[in-house]
Amino acid sequence: MGAFPRVERYLSRLPRGLDTHPECTTKASVFRVFTESRSLRHFPWEEAPPAITTLLRTPVPHSAWLPEVQVMASILALADHSKLSDAEAVRWFHEANASLLGNRMYRALLSLASPTHLIQGVGARWSTFHRGTGIGMVQEGSSALATLQYPPFLYCELVARGQGEGLRVALSMSRAKDAEVELLHFGPRRSEYRVTWS
Repeated sequence: MGAFPRVERYLSRLPRGLDTHPECTTKASVFRVFTESRSLRHFPWEEAPPAITTLLRTPVPHSAWLPEVQVMASILALADHSKLSDAEAVRWFHEANASLLGNRMYRALLSLASPTHLIQGVGARWSTFHRGTGIGMVQEGSSALATLQYPPFLYCELVARGQGEGLRVALSMSRAKDAEVELLHFGPRRSEYRVTWS
């Protein structure tokens, strides 16, 4: 494989490559928190798909909506360029989500929510950053089962694990202690997580 093995594997499952699932979009604030945390020095622009090159080189306002497939591919390209292991990439997802949700407005909202309140409103909070996908959670005491649904192969398993880290960060900021998220099932259209806290 070339400079971007994760990107190649990701795109190989998408029938229209980077143009697949145009109905799925992500807030640019999500994209920027990832791209601004990695160096693009010595990035092999000539080997990257043109759409990824354009996205990484074009300044976009935080409020813009971007094609999610292109955002996911760009994040995977940055993970490849940084030579991150899967474990390191998951930690990066955690750090990026902590930075995103650590914004003064989001931090204030989350700090006022109990875990139960957060779980009840998780779908609406998800739609703040994503369109064309959805998440639901069913609480069972101090645990919950979360189901993330998306069009075929929009997410790879690494990204699904990273999305779980976003849940963990949000719960931790909502006064849940010792929040943990375990990926129970990953599939082409759905991922399921066990969420626990004390």
